Amino acid sequence: APECFDALRPVVLDGHPNRIEAQRHALEGRGLSAEHALTDDWLNRTEPITGVVISNEFFDALPVHLVERRGDDLIECYVTTDESGALALGEGPPVNPAVPAYFERLGILPGEGARAEVGLASVEAMRRLATRVERGYVLTIDYGYEARELYASWRKQGTLMAFRRHSPQPNQLDQPGLTDLTYHVDFTSLARGAIESGEGWQA
Repeated sequence: APECFDALRPVVLDGHPNRIEAQRHALEGRGLSAEHALTDDWLNRTEPITGVVISNEFFDALPVHLVERRGDDLIECYVTTDESGALALGEGPPVNPAVPAYFERLGILPGEGARAEVGLASVEAMRRLATRVERGYVLTIDYGYEARELYASWRKQGTLMAFRRHSPQPNQLDQPGLTDLTYHVDFTSLARGAIESGEGWQA
């Protein structure tokens, strides 16, 4: 659809300069041009846009808080080291009050003894995206569920997973930087983040 393409001004976002250059080279090799920008720099711009923001497995790659329910309390799992110096998970109370507040706003808690992921960074990223778009859509493709299904009492292990070369890994902390960590996003909170951006969004 060349007429459609000619009317577009594509912007390719990524979090790392090396990947931006690789994408620029790949597009130019096919005779296509686009603006390229670091995601955080683009989100920090103030001018509104009209358009469609499309992301594929973006939110499920952002940092999360890993928690476990013990009675009426939430215990957060932190990365620490064991006696051998290897990375391990330790436990403690949530440092960020936004973590328990996240579930209070949803009106639900994970099941007793269940682990769950809290994507504060994902919700904030959605708010920032929605604030930039004056007129248009945000279309995101991710693994995830609505909150009541994501935090169902039977989901004891949570959804945090590690992959290397497209194969699941048993140790999520093994070979940091070489292992892809992912989790299932909470679509309820993502939609709420956009709606609460104050820009007239509907989910």
